[in-house]
Amino acid sequence: MFIRHRPEEPSFESFVARLRPFTVVNDDLHYGKVLDAIDSLTSGGPIAIAEKTTDIRTRWQQAVERSSQTRAYKVLVEDGGQSDLELAYAWLYQDSVHGDIKHQLPGLGIEDRYEAAVSVFSAIGLMVCETLDHVNELASEQHLTIPAGSFYEPVVVTETVIRHKLEVSTDPEGTPLPETLAEDQDAAYEEVDSAYFRRLPLEPDGSRGINPT
Repeated sequence: MFIRHRPEEPSFESFVARLRPFTVVNDDLHYGKVLDAIDSLTSGGPIAIAEKTTDIRTRWQQAVERSSQTRAYKVLVEDGGQSDLELAYAWLYQDSVHGDIKHQLPGLGIEDRYEAAVSVFSAIGLMVCETLDHVNELASEQHLTIPAGSFYEPVVVTETVIRHKLEVSTDPEGTPLPETLAEDQDAAYEEVDSAYFRRLPLEPDGSRGINPT
């Protein structure tokens, strides 16, 4: 008996969605553009850097390549079969981000598609981590200059309660929304009909100074 443990599907869907910028050619974070930038910025550095970047690029291409149609296995049923790649991308476009059912094959269901997706997209996730490690290593060795805080800026929202401390004022309908706040550059205005909400800075303890209820 062969037993595999899979992540919960909602969490894995979020993971796969975060991989998309690295695999969509037109995105600024596409892996090819990132590696091209590394090559350009380190062109005068040690040859070992170029060799490692080339190795990472090759394995990226292998991770996202789909023309071979089979990465590790193929599932056969009476009406035919589908490779792990076909099943993985069928899960992505049929069960996750779209409702495209043209890849559906009788005898193979969402369990089969999801199992393949976990393997295929986890391999892509590993390449993201390796690329990030490469950038981090180059920065630590001063071959690259990374803006301060790049590795520490929050990228995930964990707070489920939104707290705002507000001052509210109203003006006649049609009054232009102020362009700036000369008296408090840290505040921000939001418009709801003819009401203006002045968002105030957080309290020292990080709260907005109001009860969320």
